[in-house]
Amino acid sequence: MAVGAAGTRHPGRLGGMSAESRTVRRAVALSAPPERVYAFHLDTRNAASMAPPGFRMDVVDGRFPLVEGAHVTVRMRQRPLPGTALWELRVAELVPGARMVDEAVRSPFARWSHAHAFHGTDGGTTMTDTITYALPGGRTVNAVAGPVVDRMLRAALAYRHRRTARAVGAAA
Repeated sequence: MAVGAAGTRHPGRLGGMSAESRTVRRAVALSAPPERVYAFHLDTRNAASMAPPGFRMDVVDGRFPLVEGAHVTVRMRQRPLPGTALWELRVAELVPGARMVDEAVRSPFARWSHAHAFHGTDGGTTMTDTITYALPGGRTVNAVAGPVVDRMLRAALAYRHRRTARAVGAAA
C-alpha cells in the first residue's frame, strides 16, 4: 500500500550551473522491521532485481556492503532508448537502520540525489524514497521534460517498492 507520492520543483543553482531541481517522493508501508529493509538496500547488487520491466541495471564495480563515501559504478539501459548509460554513485550518507543517500558523480542528469528513509512503525517500516534531480539543459528542458521524468520515476519507485516488499518478506 502506497503511503504517498509527490513531485515538486525547486529553482536554484546546482553545482555552479543554473538548473531547476525537481523532487519525486514516494512512501510505502512494509510489514518488515526497518533493520531488514535497510540491510536489503545496503547491498546495491539487489538494485538489479528491482529494475522495472524494460530497464536493465548491472553493477559494474563497488564495495559491498556499502560504507559512507564508497563509490558504486552501475550500467543502465532503458528501452526503447539505444545504448547504455554509465553511472557513478557516491554514498553520501549512511545512518544504520534509518537512512541512506546516494548522489551521482556521473550520470545523464545534471544532478541526482536519492535518499532512502526507514521509519519503524507498530506494523513494520515506512520506507520513503526521495529523488531530487535536474535534467541537463537548464530550466526550459526541466520545465518541458521534467513532468515526464517525474511520472517515470514515480512508476519506477512504485515497482521497486513492490519488489522490495517481496524481497524482504513483507506485505506492501
